Amino acid sequence: MAKEQPQWLRELRAVVTSRRGVSIAKGVLAYTLAFIVVFLRGFDDLNVYPVTLASMFIITIAGQPGKTVGLALYSLALAGSGILIGCLNFYILAKLAHATVGQAFVFAFMVYVLAWIKSLGPQYFAFSLLAILMSFNGIYTSSVLGGKFDKRYLFAYLESYMWGMAITAFVSLCVFPVTAEKELRKVLIVSMEHLETFGMLISRSYLMIITPEEKILRDSVAQTIRADFGLLNQKLNETTLEINWSMWSLEDYRVIIGKIRAVQQALISAHSSVQVLEATDDNLYKSTFVPKSLKIYNRVRLDLRLALLDIKTSFGADLTGIPRCMWDSYMDIESQAAAAEGQAQIPPTTTMMDGSDRTEQLRAVARRLAAEFENVDQECSDEDQTATATVASGTPPQVTTPPSHDDPSVHTSPVKSTAPLGAGAYLMSHEALDKLDDKEKVAMRKAISARGAHALRSDFQAFSDLQYDLIMKAIMGGTFTDCSAQRPLRIHANQPSIFNTYGNDYVRGKEMPPGTVESSPLLGLTSGLSTPRTAASGVSTPEIRRRKVRVQDPTLEETEEGGENDSEDEKRPPMDDEHAVEETASHSLLVVYSLLFALGQYVEALSVLHERVTGNVNGQPRKKRLHFHFFESLAKPEASMASKADAEEEELSLAEALAILESKPYERKKTTWRHQVHRFRMLMFCENSLFAAKTAAAATVFAILIYADTTRKWFISYALSGGLLTIIVALAPTLGQSAFTFILQIAGSSIGYLMGLAILSIFHNVGGYFYNPFGLAALLALYSIPLLYIIYEKPKFFALGLLALNGTGVMVVTEYIYRDYYHRSFDTPAYRTGKSLATLAIAVTICAIFQLFIARNPARRTLRKTLAQLTYSNLAYLTLLQAFVRAVVPANPDHHVPDAAVLRVHKELKKRELKIQGDIIGMMPLIMFAKAEPSISRPFNPSLTLRAIKANQVILDRMREARAAIGTTRLDEVILTNFVTVLSPYRRRSTRISKGVLGMCAASLTSKLPLAQDMPWAGRNTALSDFVHDALVLSYRFGKTEEGKQAVRNGELTRYWFYILSINSIFPQLDELEMVVKGMFGKLEDSLA
Repeated sequence: MAKEQPQWLRELRAVVTSRRGVSIAKGVLAYTLAFIVVFLRGFDDLNVYPVTLASMFIITIAGQPGKTVGLALYSLALAGSGILIGCLNFYILAKLAHATVGQAFVFAFMVYVLAWIKSLGPQYFAFSLLAILMSFNGIYTSSVLGGKFDKRYLFAYLESYMWGMAITAFVSLCVFPVTAEKELRKVLIVSMEHLETFGMLISRSYLMIITPEEKILRDSVAQTIRADFGLLNQKLNETTLEINWSMWSLEDYRVIIGKIRAVQQALISAHSSVQVLEATDDNLYKSTFVPKSLKIYNRVRLDLRLALLDIKTSFGADLTGIPRCMWDSYMDIESQAAAAEGQAQIPPTTTMMDGSDRTEQLRAVARRLAAEFENVDQECSDEDQTATATVASGTPPQVTTPPSHDDPSVHTSPVKSTAPLGAGAYLMSHEALDKLDDKEKVAMRKAISARGAHALRSDFQAFSDLQYDLIMKAIMGGTFTDCSAQRPLRIHANQPSIFNTYGNDYVRGKEMPPGTVESSPLLGLTSGLSTPRTAASGVSTPEIRRRKVRVQDPTLEETEEGGENDSEDEKRPPMDDEHAVEETASHSLLVVYSLLFALGQYVEALSVLHERVTGNVNGQPRKKRLHFHFFESLAKPEASMASKADAEEEELSLAEALAILESKPYERKKTTWRHQVHRFRMLMFCENSLFAAKTAAAATVFAILIYADTTRKWFISYALSGGLLTIIVALAPTLGQSAFTFILQIAGSSIGYLMGLAILSIFHNVGGYFYNPFGLAALLALYSIPLLYIIYEKPKFFALGLLALNGTGVMVVTEYIYRDYYHRSFDTPAYRTGKSLATLAIAVTICAIFQLFIARNPARRTLRKTLAQLTYSNLAYLTLLQAFVRAVVPANPDHHVPDAAVLRVHKELKKRELKIQGDIIGMMPLIMFAKAEPSISRPFNPSLTLRAIKANQVILDRMREARAAIGTTRLDEVILTNFVTVLSPYRRRSTRISKGVLGMCAASLTSKLPLAQDMPWAGRNTALSDFVHDALVLSYRFGKTEEGKQAVRNGELTRYWFYILSINSIFPQLDELEMVVKGMFGKLEDSLA
């Protein structure tokens, strides 16, 4: 057996044999061309000061000509804008050379503004960097010329930058160009494959035939699904400056990506519900709903796969050459949490492989799942006892009956198989199709024409009707619980006494005496499970529950997780049989309703997506035409005919809309000058402003070296102006980020200077040249290959590659110009290298002083404050959602609000969802920076932070599902009267508990103060029990009426059920968040001494 190739060799082969290798080769070509044009005789005569030609290298490197045309043009546009602003600053600063103090203040202000822009995002890095460097050149040249302004220096620098931009544009546009739109289509296809695989795994989860290995893969693909959306938006932005010959406009892509986002959210919702299902042994769902739904559910699955196949075929593109690093910046928290906690159970198929390896792994899984799906008999009857027994046992169904040849829909291919024709046969390769005879091909075309996107909605409607019938039969038949008409609602039961609620106040760490009741830290908001039922209510009083409190050994240290090592049995209160049945009922209903809701969203979004991609335009088939994406981006997004409510919505402010929803008077607040001053003060003291001020101060301190008479000559002789590049790159908003950058800075600059020394020494006095240009160009091209690989394939180390290549280029060009062009005596390469390293040491020292001793901002503190803000954002979202739900699903059916106010708040909720999701993704680099910081007191534990982020992510998902379930249309009046009005106290209780826990956790994270041990308990185990009981009783009564049956069939009741189940399912995450905060800061009772 041949030995498996090492990872680095497989990665090298993947790069060389794919489009990724072409990208690196284009980068090498651009870098080498920059040297060639400098070495050409006559070219350097075009520039009055040829030494300024060394400035072009940073453009050819940072412009990334090996990437897509759209990205290169976008980078050049930002870089060009920065250069033009820098030229203006150059002129202003050079004119102020006679007043050095005023020049220094003006320079500091310029750097402050540009550094603030830099802090807004990495996309503005080149813009701000080039503008600052060009601005400082005005100070440097005026000092060299004795305080005079020479416009030839300005034009010389401008020409050098323009030559760099020209080389970058030429290589990007003329050498194997690849458009961003083409890469966008590739990413769309990969995203479709992720959705297909994810959907298959979720389907197997609902059928309860998924294996443990597939569960791990499913959870891994879930984070990739989240990363897809960020990458799709990035690629869409890159196409803005392109002119493409395509069938789709920029607006088409916007709609397509929006619908993909809707599909992703639907599957993520389904995934969350599946995890709830797997947490319990729900035999009720397994025996009642799964067997009777197999036939129609498999038809829906087949329709979904064929619709996805049509979309992928329409986008047809070569999927090779997509580097895995494109996803890394958008990966969600699951993989980092696993890494932080030392989990090693993720199989190779789910690791972050590069390039086509991971894509092929996912495709292999998809093909295997498709093959297993093919073995499922599409024509099995609802009463198939074999399928029922198989599903109930949790094993994949196996078909052993030979296919019937009377039905053309079950003809098989010549491949040896006893299974009927399923989805796998519809997706056969061309080679397999060629082996079919004419009769089989006719049967194949007939089978395909009967299934697919056009049958998707109708098949799902049939599936949902079947599920609703099963729900009604289960409720009416008493499958869930005893729902007799005489059974009272627990919502009106008497509340427990103070003794039953709290128990005796015993000391901590002691054994509770026998006979005492279990204390419940619900602060009066206790679940009805602990409520004594009076004899008049007809419900027996449940036995008082007792718990055993462990005696803590004072010599043992409390665990960091706040007692997480307690067994689950100790934390979970016991339940009687009735309560266990109700909990099982809640799980079954949650699974069914979440499946219906998520699958309904999936079907609708995929249908619209299919129509958008494959449908006609104005009644005509789609044809390719020229699209000017820049002008298309200026047009307003398409919208349907604006209604009166839409027009009014645009005029409403959020505060006014909320006042309308809450039926409160609204008065527009007057903004006084004191408010303006306060806002300005807060703006000046925000993190971005402090970072910009530190950058401006560091740059000004560096400039003092050229202002001072005693150091000016030394500054000019050592050419210390290159140190400003080090300062701008090394300074970062957080200390941990700077620590990581310092390492890259020192390593990259050192490699660049030392390699420049080596290359110049090799070709010194060779071929009649002081430095042979032919040998220099050839060796520099080879030297740049590994560094450009780092830039293109390992963007985390971008600064290392940039500084190394730029340092080498500046040294080689400077030496060559002085020796071979000016023919002057100049520093030897070794002496020049020593000066460059001294410049690096000075710049790094200035950065270290400012980062360590002046307004120090550790990444851990920023991470904690960001986590507190994330928790508060979820609290604010929940508060908005509460007001929104009160308007759309009012407890008082007579309460009506204008549609404009509802739409305005709904729009704000969707906007905040995207912002919170972006904040979660943005926290991932902060964790890496926090880990890079030196630890003085106690080591940083990323697992707690990751758990808190994950809890906030799930809370956001649940609230988003609740918002989507409610929609913007009012529920039917019958449901409002029979359900919402009766059960609204449960809604109020759950909202109060949720807001209380989120608020206290956010306050604790902000202040670093510990939480008390006795906190409002979110009721993870029993919060839904009373609600489910009462809802089932009401459903039983409601289902006897024609109105009730109609409400179930049209999905109106589904909306309400799924909202309640979604919003209450955040309780376990609130428990987790509270536990994490206590693990971070301890408990109040333990911190008093």
